[in-house]
Amino acid sequence: MTVFEVRAAVDADIDEIEEALASLKEDNLLSVQNGDDDRVVILVDDRVVPDPAAGETEEPGLVDAIRDRLGL
Repeated sequence: MTVFEVRAAVDADIDEIEEALASLKEDNLLSVQNGDDDRVVILVDDRVVPDPAAGETEEPGLVDAIRDRLGL
């Protein structure tokens, strides 16, 4: 997921998203890498985005975690 994809998925400005992503990174729940086409890609821990094949879980996904951090 790119920062632009995150921004499109949540109702928050870029500063709020940046702060939330920094908090998630600080908690070792995501890492940031350059993709093959030089775009920045956010890679999240398996605990953040549940495996769809595993069925419904109670754990929040990346967007839910960002919304929680932003207080939305």
